[in-house]
Amino acid sequence: MTATSKREYLGKVRERYRRAGRGYKARILDEFCVVCGYEREWAIRLLNRRLYGPAKRAGPTATYGPELFKVLKVIWLASGQMCGKRFKEALPLWVPHYRGEFKSEARALLLAASAATLDRLLAPARMRYGRRGMGGTKPGALLKTQIPNRTVFLQKHKDIIRLLKAGQSVRNAAKITDRGVSTVQRVKKLAFA
Repeated sequence: MTATSKREYLGKVRERYRRAGRGYKARILDEFCVVCGYEREWAIRLLNRRLYGPAKRAGPTATYGPELFKVLKVIWLASGQMCGKRFKEALPLWVPHYRGEFKSEARALLLAASAATLDRLLAPARMRYGRRGMGGTKPGALLKTQIPNRTVFLQKHKDIIRLLKAGQSVRNAAKITDRGVSTVQRVKKLAFA
């Protein structure tokens, strides 16, 4: 018997098998095993199997759909790829500025989502776009002007360098110059490294 004819025969026998009572099912099963050459257990599985498509996914239905993910991803990228906890707090500020189509039910769902849910929904986007780093500070000219240059810092603390070269301890140099111990340690590290 060919595979296509077995499939056709299975389709016809399956309907009879499902409608039949317990005693008649055993006879149908015996007949099916003889005709197709299947083992009894495999024949039972074939006759009880679903006809079309995969089995339904277990658990509750999905609350957040793919259209909500698209909106969430756009806002997340525009906000600088924040973590879930910060993104949850910033979301009410960003949602009003979203330019695309957005239903009020979806807006309510998005604003009600927890930080863990936002992280779970954004996991595929995080994999694709990668991490931006742990700090929120962006590099730029403003930041560079606020950080003192090494040479400027050392020129400002020449008196500490003189005392350290003379053999004073860090604590004594801090007392003499009326500066903190951590400042003297930083000067020592920069000057004598």
